Amino acid sequence: DVTVLLRGPSGSGKTTLARAIHANGPRALEPFVELNCAALPDALLESELFGAEKGAHSTADRRIDGKVVAAERGTLLLDELGELPAASQAKLLTFLQSKTFYRLGSTKAETADVRVIGASHVDLGKAVEERRFREDLYYRLAVLPIDLPSLDERREDIEPIAVSVLHRVARRHALPALPLAPSALALLEASDWPGQVRQLANVIEAWLIRAAGSGATRIERQHVFPD
Repeated sequence: DVTVLLRGPSGSGKTTLARAIHANGPRALEPFVELNCAALPDALLESELFGAEKGAHSTADRRIDGKVVAAERGTLLLDELGELPAASQAKLLTFLQSKTFYRLGSTKAETADVRVIGASHVDLGKAVEERRFREDLYYRLAVLPIDLPSLDERREDIEPIAVSVLHRVARRHALPALPLAPSALALLEASDWPGQVRQLANVIEAWLIRAAGSGATRIERQHVFPD
Protein backbone atom coordinates (compact mmCIF):
# COMPACT_ATOMS: atom_id res chain seq x y z
CA ASP A 1 0.00 0.00 0.00
CA VAL A 2 3.05 2.21 -0.42
CA THR A 3 3.02 5.58 -2.20
CA VAL A 4 4.54 5.19 -5.68
CA LEU A 5 6.06 7.77 -8.05
CA LEU A 6 6.08 6.77 -11.74
CA ARG A 7 8.68 8.56 -13.85
CA GLY A 8 8.99 8.40 -17.62
CA PRO A 9 8.33 10.16 -20.94
CA SER A 10 4.81 11.21 -21.91
CA GLY A 11 3.01 8.29 -23.52
CA SER A 12 5.27 5.62 -21.98
CA GLY A 13 2.41 3.88 -20.17
CA LYS A 14 2.46 5.41 -16.68
CA THR A 15 -1.34 5.38 -16.38
CA THR A 16 -1.51 1.75 -17.52
CA LEU A 17 1.12 0.79 -14.96
CA ALA A 18 -0.72 2.72 -12.24
CA ARG A 19 -3.89 0.75 -13.04
CA ALA A 20 -1.92 -2.50 -12.87
CA ILE A 21 -0.48 -1.55 -9.48
CA HIS A 22 -3.97 -0.75 -8.22
CA ALA A 23 -5.46 -3.95 -9.67
CA ASN A 24 -2.80 -6.11 -8.01
CA GLY A 25 -2.86 -4.36 -4.64
CA PRO A 26 -5.01 -4.50 -1.50
CA ARG A 27 -7.42 -1.84 -2.86
CA ALA A 28 -8.19 -3.61 -6.14
CA LEU A 29 -11.95 -3.76 -5.49
CA GLU A 30 -12.15 -0.06 -4.61
CA PRO A 31 -12.19 3.00 -6.94
CA PHE A 32 -9.29 3.98 -9.18
CA VAL A 33 -9.49 7.74 -9.81
CA GLU A 34 -7.28 9.87 -12.07
CA LEU A 35 -6.50 13.58 -12.02
CA ASN A 36 -4.27 15.26 -14.61
CA CYS A 37 -2.68 18.21 -12.82
CA ALA A 38 -1.93 19.93 -16.13
CA ALA A 39 -5.50 19.74 -17.45
CA LEU A 40 -7.03 22.41 -15.20
CA PRO A 41 -6.25 26.07 -14.41
CA ASP A 42 -4.72 26.67 -10.99
CA ALA A 43 -7.94 28.22 -9.69
CA LEU A 44 -9.93 25.02 -10.30
CA LEU A 45 -7.29 22.39 -9.55
CA GLU A 46 -7.67 22.59 -5.76
CA SER A 47 -11.45 22.30 -6.06
CA GLU A 48 -11.12 19.30 -8.38
CA LEU A 49 -8.70 17.62 -5.98
CA PHE A 50 -10.22 18.37 -2.57
CA GLY A 51 -13.72 19.60 -3.40
CA ALA A 52 -15.40 22.92 -2.61
CA GLU A 53 -18.22 24.36 -0.57
CA LYS A 54 -21.15 25.99 -2.32
CA GLY A 55 -20.14 29.49 -3.43
CA ALA A 56 -16.41 28.90 -2.92
CA HIS A 57 -15.81 29.85 -6.56
CA SER A 58 -17.84 30.99 -9.54
CA THR A 59 -18.78 27.48 -10.72
CA ALA A 60 -19.48 26.02 -7.26
CA ASP A 61 -23.27 26.29 -7.28
CA ARG A 62 -23.44 23.34 -4.87
CA ARG A 63 -21.13 21.42 -2.54
CA ILE A 64 -18.55 19.62 -4.67
CA ASP A 65 -16.80 16.36 -3.84
CA GLY A 66 -13.26 16.26 -5.16
CA LYS A 67 -11.17 13.38 -6.45
CA VAL A 68 -9.92 12.59 -2.95
CA VAL A 69 -13.47 11.82 -1.81
CA ALA A 70 -14.19 9.88 -5.02
CA ALA A 71 -11.12 7.69 -4.38
CA GLU A 72 -12.07 6.83 -0.77
CA ARG A 73 -10.55 3.43 0.18
CA GLY A 74 -9.11 3.19 -3.34
CA THR A 75 -6.28 4.72 -5.36
CA LEU A 76 -5.78 8.27 -6.64
CA LEU A 77 -3.44 8.76 -9.60
CA LEU A 78 -2.05 12.28 -9.80
CA ASP A 79 -0.60 12.66 -13.30
CA GLU A 80 1.70 15.47 -14.49
CA LEU A 81 2.71 16.30 -10.92
CA GLY A 82 5.34 18.71 -12.20
CA GLU A 83 2.49 21.08 -13.14
CA LEU A 84 1.06 21.21 -9.61
CA PRO A 85 1.00 24.86 -8.38
CA ALA A 86 2.80 25.78 -5.15
CA ALA A 87 -0.36 26.26 -3.08
CA SER A 88 -1.70 22.87 -4.10
CA GLN A 89 1.67 21.26 -3.40
CA ALA A 90 1.45 22.41 0.22
CA LYS A 91 -2.06 21.04 0.63
CA LEU A 92 -1.17 17.75 -1.02
CA LEU A 93 1.76 17.40 1.40
CA THR A 94 -0.59 17.90 4.34
CA PHE A 95 -2.91 15.24 2.97
CA LEU A 96 -0.11 12.73 2.46
CA GLN A 97 1.18 13.32 5.98
CA SER A 98 -2.09 13.28 7.90
CA LYS A 99 -4.78 12.03 5.47
CA THR A 100 -6.69 15.23 6.26
CA PHE A 101 -7.82 17.94 3.84
CA TYR A 102 -10.05 21.00 3.58
CA ARG A 103 -12.61 21.62 0.88
CA LEU A 104 -12.16 24.98 -0.79
CA GLY A 105 -14.08 27.52 1.27
CA SER A 106 -14.34 25.27 4.35
CA THR A 107 -12.66 25.46 7.76
CA LYS A 108 -13.63 21.92 8.72
CA ALA A 109 -10.96 19.25 8.35
CA GLU A 110 -12.01 16.00 6.66
CA THR A 111 -10.20 12.70 6.39
CA ALA A 112 -9.87 10.19 3.56
CA ASP A 113 -8.28 6.76 3.26
CA VAL A 114 -6.64 6.99 -0.16
CA ARG A 115 -3.52 5.50 -1.69
CA VAL A 116 -1.70 8.01 -3.89
CA ILE A 117 0.27 7.16 -7.01
CA GLY A 118 2.09 10.07 -8.62
CA ALA A 119 3.28 10.30 -12.22
CA SER A 120 5.45 12.80 -14.04
CA HIS A 121 7.41 13.12 -17.26
CA VAL A 122 9.26 16.04 -15.64
CA ASP A 123 12.39 15.31 -13.59
CA LEU A 124 10.99 16.26 -10.17
CA GLY A 125 14.42 15.97 -8.57
CA LYS A 126 15.67 18.70 -10.90
CA ALA A 127 12.48 20.70 -10.25
CA VAL A 128 13.32 20.53 -6.54
CA GLU A 129 16.82 21.88 -7.24
CA GLU A 130 15.29 24.72 -9.27
CA ARG A 131 12.80 25.42 -6.43
CA ARG A 132 9.81 24.64 -8.65
CA PHE A 133 8.72 21.68 -6.56
CA ARG A 134 8.71 21.20 -2.80
CA GLU A 135 11.50 18.95 -1.56
CA ASP A 136 9.43 17.59 1.35
CA LEU A 137 6.57 16.72 -1.02
CA TYR A 138 8.96 15.04 -3.43
CA TYR A 139 10.26 12.68 -0.75
CA ARG A 140 6.73 11.95 0.45
CA LEU A 141 5.76 10.93 -3.09
CA ALA A 142 8.96 9.08 -4.01
CA VAL A 143 8.73 6.38 -1.35
CA LEU A 144 8.91 3.83 -4.17
CA PRO A 145 9.98 5.47 -7.45
CA ILE A 146 9.59 3.44 -10.65
CA ASP A 147 11.20 4.53 -13.92
CA LEU A 148 9.55 3.68 -17.23
CA PRO A 149 12.17 3.71 -19.99
CA SER A 150 11.31 5.01 -23.45
CA LEU A 151 10.47 2.46 -26.16
CA ASP A 152 13.88 3.11 -27.71
CA GLU A 153 15.37 1.64 -24.53
CA ARG A 154 13.09 -1.43 -24.43
CA ARG A 155 12.52 -2.49 -28.01
CA GLU A 156 11.92 -6.06 -26.85
CA ASP A 157 8.61 -4.78 -25.44
CA ILE A 158 7.35 -3.51 -28.80
CA GLU A 159 6.02 -6.88 -30.03
CA PRO A 160 4.03 -7.81 -26.88
CA ILE A 161 2.66 -4.27 -26.63
CA ALA A 162 1.64 -4.34 -30.29
CA VAL A 163 -0.11 -7.71 -29.91
CA SER A 164 -1.95 -6.52 -26.80
CA VAL A 165 -3.07 -3.34 -28.55
CA LEU A 166 -4.19 -5.34 -31.61
CA HIS A 167 -6.53 -7.47 -29.51
CA ARG A 168 -7.90 -4.48 -27.60
CA VAL A 169 -8.52 -2.47 -30.79
CA ALA A 170 -10.08 -5.48 -32.51
CA ARG A 171 -12.59 -5.86 -29.68
CA ARG A 172 -13.40 -2.16 -29.72
CA HIS A 173 -14.10 -2.08 -33.47
CA ALA A 174 -15.54 -5.63 -33.71
CA LEU A 175 -12.76 -6.63 -36.12
CA PRO A 176 -10.67 -9.80 -36.34
CA ALA A 177 -7.39 -9.61 -34.39
CA LEU A 178 -5.17 -10.05 -37.42
CA PRO A 179 -1.56 -11.10 -36.76
CA LEU A 180 1.39 -8.95 -37.76
CA ALA A 181 3.40 -10.21 -40.72
CA PRO A 182 7.15 -10.52 -39.93
CA SER A 183 7.92 -7.56 -42.22
CA ALA A 184 5.39 -5.33 -40.43
CA LEU A 185 6.74 -6.35 -37.02
CA ALA A 186 10.31 -5.70 -38.15
CA LEU A 187 9.27 -2.20 -39.22
CA LEU A 188 7.73 -1.54 -35.80
CA GLU A 189 10.85 -2.68 -34.01
CA ALA A 190 13.13 -0.60 -36.24
CA SER A 191 11.11 2.64 -36.03
CA ASP A 192 11.57 5.53 -33.63
CA TRP A 193 8.66 6.26 -31.29
CA PRO A 194 8.91 9.81 -29.95
CA GLY A 195 5.27 9.55 -28.86
CA GLN A 196 6.06 6.31 -27.01
CA VAL A 197 3.37 3.67 -26.38
CA ARG A 198 0.57 6.12 -27.17
CA GLN A 199 1.94 6.69 -30.68
CA LEU A 200 2.54 2.96 -31.19
CA ALA A 201 -1.05 2.18 -30.20
CA ASN A 202 -2.44 4.73 -32.65
CA VAL A 203 -0.34 3.31 -35.48
CA ILE A 204 -1.44 -0.25 -34.71
CA GLU A 205 -5.09 0.82 -34.71
CA ALA A 206 -4.74 2.40 -38.17
CA TRP A 207 -2.92 -0.67 -39.54
CA LEU A 208 -5.58 -3.07 -38.30
CA ILE A 209 -8.42 -1.00 -39.75
CA ARG A 210 -6.71 -0.83 -43.16
CA ALA A 211 -5.91 -4.54 -43.18
CA ALA A 212 -9.36 -5.65 -42.06
CA GLY A 213 -11.00 -3.27 -44.52
CA SER A 214 -9.08 -4.85 -47.39
CA GLY A 215 -10.05 -8.38 -46.36
CA ALA A 216 -6.47 -9.37 -45.50
CA THR A 217 -5.68 -12.26 -43.16
CA ARG A 218 -2.71 -10.50 -41.58
CA ILE A 219 -1.18 -7.03 -41.41
CA GLU A 220 1.35 -6.58 -44.22
CA ARG A 221 3.70 -3.76 -45.23
CA GLN A 222 1.13 -2.38 -47.70
CA HIS A 223 -1.17 -1.64 -44.78
CA VAL A 224 1.65 0.32 -43.18
CA PHE A 225 2.25 2.46 -46.27
CA PRO A 226 -1.05 2.60 -48.18
CA ASP A 227 -1.00 3.87 -51.78
